[in-house]
Amino acid sequence: MKISEFYNLKHINFDMGEISKNSWIKLKANYENIKGIVVHLGTSSYGETVIIFTPSVYAKDTKYFIRSLSFDRIELPNVDISFKEFIKNKNSELESLEREQDEILKEKTEFKDKYLQDILGFYYRYKIIEKIEELEGHIAESKNFILLSAFVPESKVESIKNSVEKVSESALIYFEDDNEIPSKFKIPTKLKNNFILRPFEALVKMYSIPDYKETDPTPFFAITYLLLFGMMFGDVGQGLIFVIAGMLLSKKFGVIAKYFISFGYLVPDDFTIQMIQEYLEENINTEEFKNGFILDGFPRTIIQARKLADICSMFNFKIDAVINLDIPEDVLVKRLSGRRTCADCGKSYHIVYNPPKKEGVCDVCGGELIQRSDESEEAVQVRIDTYNKQTKPLIDYYTMLGELTNVDGNQSMDEVAEEIYKVLDNLK
Repeated sequence: MKISEFYNLKHINFDMGEISKNSWIKLKANYENIKGIVVHLGTSSYGETVIIFTPSVYAKDTKYFIRSLSFDRIELPNVDISFKEFIKNKNSELESLEREQDEILKEKTEFKDKYLQDILGFYYRYKIIEKIEELEGHIAESKNFILLSAFVPESKVESIKNSVEKVSESALIYFEDDNEIPSKFKIPTKLKNNFILRPFEALVKMYSIPDYKETDPTPFFAITYLLLFGMMFGDVGQGLIFVIAGMLLSKKFGVIAKYFISFGYLVPDDFTIQMIQEYLEENINTEEFKNGFILDGFPRTIIQARKLADICSMFNFKIDAVINLDIPEDVLVKRLSGRRTCADCGKSYHIVYNPPKKEGVCDVCGGELIQRSDESEEAVQVRIDTYNKQTKPLIDYYTMLGELTNVDGNQSMDEVAEEIYKVLDNLK
């Protein structure tokens, strides 16, 4: 039967389209109430493809019903060919498009391999020139001297001093306390709030940013607006409690992180970055940090990687290497879901690769071995999906910077450790 013949039916209407799986269940449950015939044509990633034949006298009723199914209509061309020929032609077009797509991807890969380093070189050169031009606006220059004057945060004084002294031993650098700065110079203000209050900074900026050392009105705006919304929705205290909770969150990073991890999700960037930065500020000058340190599992997003670069600059150290453990997803699920941890001393085991001497009991302290909530098979799958969306782009990011080393993680622990040691030994 030709497609055009469907359009020539006088007493029968037909509707062809896609519906979601939930709508398909709804349709089957109400089939006896449909004044027509439903033919299931197939299943796709979107849902189910169906064609509905209805007598013309019931067309209006059918229209309302399929609208309730969120029916995504497929418009067929009015042509004198059979469905079989039509499908054959469409498959041929699809194959042609897929071949074209493969060619485009191939050209893209070849272009990337050939010109990536050149493009990165131009990009970083441009960024350096951009920074130089920005600095020139703050520089007074003579034949023999360059004078640069600027306001800097107190936390970055030592870092700036070290950086300047490394560039030139003859450079003179002098810092003046904010109390000694003449009043004619206006010290810039930078609002600094946690992520709960940060959205309300836009309201402050809309009216006027306070002068240096004046009280930051952001918390006041937050409390006021949230109280107003609380009253609008009949809960006067809701907004105030929300703000107080937000202020307390800054002291409870570890607890908050635990909740995100337990469900298999990444801890939000703001939390993670602040935890890392605060920890380094407290420990970077201690004895155990003098020979360097390893960040395990950080950064996990592009935003975190860029912020880490800023932190490196702030504390005057550089990233020597980024190691990526490459392992197939199915092996990863098996490994993570098989982990067990001692509830008392925290020692880790694996039911296959590193089992305890006695099942369920820690070899060290005799404590009970438990499976962490973020290492159940469901949570592991969520973690892998999150990794593919947010963390995997870091492989390209650090590859472009020339800092990435891939290590085959699908080996024994000793073999993986040996490869990592080799990478670290090459840095000496």
